[in-house]
Amino acid sequence: MKVLAIVPARGGSKRLFKKNLRKIGSKTLIENTIEQALQSKLIDKIVFSSENKEMLDNANQYVNKIDIVYRNPKLSEDNIELCDVARDIASSYRDYNIIVILQVDHPFRTPQMIDECIKLILNNLAHDVITIKNNKRTGNIRALSREALYSGLPTGYIRMIEEDPDYIDIHTEKDLKRANDILLTKKVVNNCF
Repeated sequence: MKVLAIVPARGGSKRLFKKNLRKIGSKTLIENTIEQALQSKLIDKIVFSSENKEMLDNANQYVNKIDIVYRNPKLSEDNIELCDVARDIASSYRDYNIIVILQVDHPFRTPQMIDECIKLILNNLAHDVITIKNNKRTGNIRALSREALYSGLPTGYIRMIEEDPDYIDIHTEKDLKRANDILLTKKVVNNCF
């Protein structure tokens, strides 16, 4: 079984200008997510995808470790689901059985949490794994078998993983400040910052 991680970053954030290039600690949200994926013990290939040149340039420092893919701008419109983006990218990586989608606006995921989601699929305990906080889907990590990704939603066997207590979804300046405050006041469990 081979695992493909997809890190999609859209340029047109509506609530927080250039959100994915904003920093938590010393790294942009893009850099943080790529480094979390690189620290995973189970991911075989990482693909960063965007339609935005600045975001592609930000990811370019990892060019020897990951694939960087320019995304068709039509796949960055508001009505496009992340699974549509993942299907488009995964179609060029046919040898990968598990697809993991990592959204960059969730800074406190850990490589261990990514691996926990992947293990559920590797051990045939799920076909689709999503992260939740207070019984609500977060979008932080989504891991799917290739069959589940291409068969359409909802998938047959879904598992949920409870989020870290410091879960934050960055959408506003206030969210960004809160995340940086947490980083300053608490030892964070990964060293991606």
